[in-house]
Amino acid sequence: MRTEEFNGHTITYPDETCFAFNPQIITIDNLTGSVIFYVGDYSDMRDPISGKVSIDISEYLRSLLRFDYANIPNSKNIHVQIDVDGLTFEFYINVIWGAMNIGEVFNPSRTVTMFRNFPSTISIYSNGEINVRYDAEKYTSVEVEKTGLLHKDFSKLFKDAKEFGMIKILNTPEAPSTFQYTFDRTFKPLPDDAVLIKVLFNDCTKGIYLRWLDRHGFLQYWLFQEGDLTGQSSNEGEQLNVDYSDIKYVYNGMRRYQGKTYQTTRKACATLVERETFNMLSSIHSSPIVDMYINENWIPVNIVAGSFTDNGTVLQDFEIQITMPETITQML
Repeated sequence: MRTEEFNGHTITYPDETCFAFNPQIITIDNLTGSVIFYVGDYSDMRDPISGKVSIDISEYLRSLLRFDYANIPNSKNIHVQIDVDGLTFEFYINVIWGAMNIGEVFNPSRTVTMFRNFPSTISIYSNGEINVRYDAEKYTSVEVEKTGLLHKDFSKLFKDAKEFGMIKILNTPEAPSTFQYTFDRTFKPLPDDAVLIKVLFNDCTKGIYLRWLDRHGFLQYWLFQEGDLTGQSSNEGEQLNVDYSDIKYVYNGMRRYQGKTYQTTRKACATLVERETFNMLSSIHSSPIVDMYINENWIPVNIVAGSFTDNGTVLQDFEIQITMPETITQML
């Protein structure tokens, strides 16, 4: 959190970069009258209690990001204005669609896998310039579209790579960071002077390819091995009387249901993955935004809710069950 003195008031407000799903609280003291808060297009008037006003603006921040499947949110710079005692105090915050829990690290150096036969991006937090190299080549500077969190396609930059790629992000004071118990200074820098992302390549062509948005706002991708497929059907609607007769007789009391629902569940597995990969894959359980790549389109799917076990070994299997959208059936 940041703190400033303004016209005899002490104002505490969120850091320059914050997460939309964490509490983002503004407090002002020594007040005698109402305060008006402007968060983007929203306004909120508050009266002081014992000379103090406190407001959580995270709901407004989430509304301003407006999640859209066609445009996966990354981060957005939002203007905040406070009118107090006839004067104006204002600031900007860069809001990420995500949340941090105690002890978690945001944007650490890490290893990612690029599946070359499928579309993918790599999520990075950058100040506008990165360095990229592959195999034995030297680093070259690459400008990115914007500062902050973005999901960038590196397929063209690594099209000639054979063994591995490297992405170096320099001069990022918001780089690796440990979340504080006080919910303060979320992006407090660690001693690292750069974030290094090692990119491994996978040329497999078959499997269940998923993407999901993890808690930190990063898009993750993985090509799972396909397991058993099960189908489940259920009756829908009321039982209807059916008039039926043949050449000799009329049959009464025959009924059929109005319709049916049918849904399939697919099992998927990543076998013998390392601990870093297992932790990344486990983030799919906390994401409501999961898509499967089918026929060159991303189709929304759901992961069956439940528990998973981390046995602590260096290599272990990771399994999930995926529910496909309900099959459209006839309805009488």
